[in-house]
Amino acid sequence: MWFVDLDSARLQKANLRHADLARGSLRQASLEGADLRNAVLKAANLTQANLLGARMTNANLTGANLQNAILTGLVMDGVNFTRANLSGADLSRADLRNAVGLSPAQLKLANIDAETRLPAGMSVLLDAPAGR
Repeated sequence: MWFVDLDSARLQKANLRHADLARGSLRQASLEGADLRNAVLKAANLTQANLLGARMTNANLTGANLQNAILTGLVMDGVNFTRANLSGADLSRADLRNAVGLSPAQLKLANIDAETRLPAGMSVLLDAPAGR
């Protein structure tokens, strides 16, 4: 499903397990409680998407735009964030210990808090994101 347009779509609790949404547009999509395990979201636009309660294990977000997305409290086991834009993304209380492809530079642009669990050996100052 390359280049699919799901902007502002209501996909709460949708079963998108193993879905190929590469390069898709999901701006402001409601994905609360969606099953995105093993989904391919390479270079997808998830700007301002709401992913509260989504299941994301092993999702591929390589190069995805997650600017201002809501990822609060999610467990990100095996999620690939290589080159993903996390500017303004809400990662408070998220568990990123087993995420891959994350850099301190990406996390510095995201909103994290003292309860955000980072990968081993990675530390980020809990300052406000750049531009705020």
